Amino acid sequence: MEDLQLISKYLEEKGLLISQCSANYIQVSKSGDATISLKITDSRFNLGRWDYTPGPGENDFSIDIDTLDEATLIIWNYFLAQPTTIAGWNIDLHRYPYWSLAQMQYRLTNLVHVTEEQFEAIKDERQKRFDRTSLEYLSRNDIAEKMQFIDCGKNLASGEKLKIRRDMQEAYAIHAT
Repeated sequence: MEDLQLISKYLEEKGLLISQCSANYIQVSKSGDATISLKITDSRFNLGRWDYTPGPGENDFSIDIDTLDEATLIIWNYFLAQPTTIAGWNIDLHRYPYWSLAQMQYRLTNLVHVTEEQFEAIKDERQKRFDRTSLEYLSRNDIAEKMQFIDCGKNLASGEKLKIRRDMQEAYAIHAT
């Protein structure tokens, strides 16, 4: 596709590495960093990073995008943007394109402050909440949404770590004990 070639050229000019896998599929990377795939399917665009099998790992994602411009912006932001500072937290928001700034701001106003030990107990409780029978009916992504916590930032003043559940329904400020 001609548009994909133009986007590839633009991203290469920004210092990103492009591998043309097929007419409708490229991989974008930065030296020493992740690789993101961009696939065109049925006039939609799928962006993904999938490093863990069966996955998803903490940094893995797969999202569908409506326009090539939006997909390009997400790729540019992923590799070239800097962490966002919100309310004293330095957050790698650009690395999680399925999250929004508004969601993050809301989550930060409702943080739960816990120790590392308390957080581990919370994670264990989340694991127990889903029994084997309920897991059989959920996709891997659905399971990760409910049980996976992402380490995505640090408080600039206190050094606390920010852990947010993948679906952004829970957020914790974790201080070392």
